[in-house]
Amino acid sequence: MKKALIALGVLVAVLGAVAAAVPWYVGYQAQQSMNEWVAKANAAPDATYTISIVSYDRGWRRSTAVMRVAARGDAHLAIDLRHRLRHGPDPSFGWLAAELTPAFEGELRAALQPFFVYEPAFSVASQQDFDGVWHMTIASPAFDKPLKSGGSATLAWGGASGTGTITPDGRVVLAVTAPRLALTAADGSFEIVGLKLESDGVFASFDALWTGKTTLGFKEIKGAGGAGEVAVQNASLVASQKDQGATVNVGVAFKVGALRWAGEQPQPRTASDIGWEVELDQLDKQAITKYTRSVRDLQTRGLPPAALVEAFQGAVMQLATDLLKGSPVLRLKRVRFTTAYGGFAAEGALSFQGADAKAPVVFPDALQRAKFKGSAKVGRRLLQTVIAERSRDEAKVQLESRGYDASDESLKLAADKVAEVRIQALEQAGIVRAEGADVAVEAAWEKGELTINGKPAEGLGALLTSAGR
Repeated sequence: MKKALIALGVLVAVLGAVAAAVPWYVGYQAQQSMNEWVAKANAAPDATYTISIVSYDRGWRRSTAVMRVAARGDAHLAIDLRHRLRHGPDPSFGWLAAELTPAFEGELRAALQPFFVYEPAFSVASQQDFDGVWHMTIASPAFDKPLKSGGSATLAWGGASGTGTITPDGRVVLAVTAPRLALTAADGSFEIVGLKLESDGVFASFDALWTGKTTLGFKEIKGAGGAGEVAVQNASLVASQKDQGATVNVGVAFKVGALRWAGEQPQPRTASDIGWEVELDQLDKQAITKYTRSVRDLQTRGLPPAALVEAFQGAVMQLATDLLKGSPVLRLKRVRFTTAYGGFAAEGALSFQGADAKAPVVFPDALQRAKFKGSAKVGRRLLQTVIAERSRDEAKVQLESRGYDASDESLKLAADKVAEVRIQALEQAGIVRAEGADVAVEAAWEKGELTINGKPAEGLGALLTSAGR
């Protein structure tokens, strides 16, 4: 019995020692993980920043750290991220709990301090569960302050709040909302209501490109000034990227539920169901990596502004040349809008075959390797209205040359007639065709030949391919 009690006591002592050591070990692993992450981030091929650990004070149950993120080539543009960590295991939060707040210096601090005063511009509270998943709560305080420029101009920020998760396999999910951002001055105002940022993607490593989708949405955008008033409702911008191994797919989509603009024209102009969606596919990943490295290196060379712009232009031209060595595809998946006079819709795809090119592809040989097919449809009344507005001066000259009154009503009738004549001329030439209340066109380009509505556009294709020879 005595031996059993001794053994039990030893076991309890060992377990107690292990339990006491676990928080220290968790803190040690957290510091090692931060060091490894910083090293990988700085070595990333597209890194336009430098990250350093200014200080790390590790304790048994708690630690503090300061991480500095600076723009590559400009150490004055930097932000310090202050971390306060608690070590688990703890049933209330898991393995780790962290509070992050920023500390700005220099110009950034001077610009933000009048608004946030002594509060941090944002804060992130996070905890790592026992399954390794990080859960985050994001917050930014509200303010309503006058601008430093003086006068009556004010800037109001309704604050922000959000949540996020990071899984062990690199999936990052964020959702942040902000009720209001408004700028008010004596000569005008601008306001964004119902701002929303959502992101869902996988960032497996610094050697792999991010794969996922990010959405920036607004419930309403309003502006007023000397040029008039504009109101945009239910707008969103969606950006997506997919790492496909040797190639990359990139997409951008822009949508607006309703648009209203009141300016110098007699009646406000409106449009709804506005959409624009573009996709770039089969982009050579090595070409993109080469370009990002070039941009990163340019930022560290200390070039004067003019030389830096010229160097960036050269890098962009080299990127275009490298991308055309592959077989990139540009898809205009959707362009549309609706007005009181009718709607507009278009779609198309442009592909390029450059994989078998023995030398860099240049114009006009590039046109021989390009293939395009697209279509567009516009309301006849809308097209007539647009042409008529641009023909008012011509109609006025015609009326006055014939001795007629050039009143607003007469000008409108004459301009409408000019517009209809031009549309009929396009139809007779086979460039557009009538489809009920719409006017439509289909175009295709392949092997240097252009077709419009299924018929060869004689002379135009040859003119394009021979240009520059």
